[in-house]
Amino acid sequence: MREVKGLDGPWKTLGETLKKLREEKGMSLRELSLAINVDYKKLERMERGDFKNLDVPVYVKGYLRRYADVLGIDSTELIEMYEKGFEVTNVETGMIEEEKEERKKKADLSLIFVIAVLLVNLILLYVGLKEFSSLIREPLGIIENLSGDVIKVNGTDLKPGERMALSEGTYRIEGNKGEVFVRTKGKLWKVRLKDFEVKISWER
Repeated sequence: MREVKGLDGPWKTLGETLKKLREEKGMSLRELSLAINVDYKKLERMERGDFKNLDVPVYVKGYLRRYADVLGIDSTELIEMYEKGFEVTNVETGMIEEEKEERKKKADLSLIFVIAVLLVNLILLYVGLKEFSSLIREPLGIIENLSGDVIKVNGTDLKPGERMALSEGTYRIEGNKGEVFVRTKGKLWKVRLKDFEVKISWER
């Protein structure tokens, strides 16, 4: 027969005692079941020491009294062993609950840490995207062709009235016959030179 986990204390001893007393009387479980009017399966569990959720405690004590009456022994000791089993079970249950609570606390802390890391990463991502988008929206400089002719900016044609965004670097303007506006953050230059260079860089 299988051994019930967690019943190494009073309940197991009680079960072994019941079985020993019955066998000494030469009775089978079937015979005992009929004699005391208790289901055979319940008696089988009792002799294994498996009293957990067997029945309402007051009923189980009644089974033990009937058991004792048929076997001709005092039921007091049997009932005491049964009640002691509750004390052991409650201690084990308390330890299990404490262990569950400890695991829950650790899981909660892990979750808080993960959420904190995610929040930090989201903030960094937001700041990075904001900086990147600001660079896209606001070029370092703009050159605008206000002359009546096509000019070249680093070899690229810029038609009259057109603008070109400038990023960091050096730009050579050629073929200017009128005016060219060069605008950077907070500053504006009007250039009338035919050929000139513009150097754009970040403020250090």
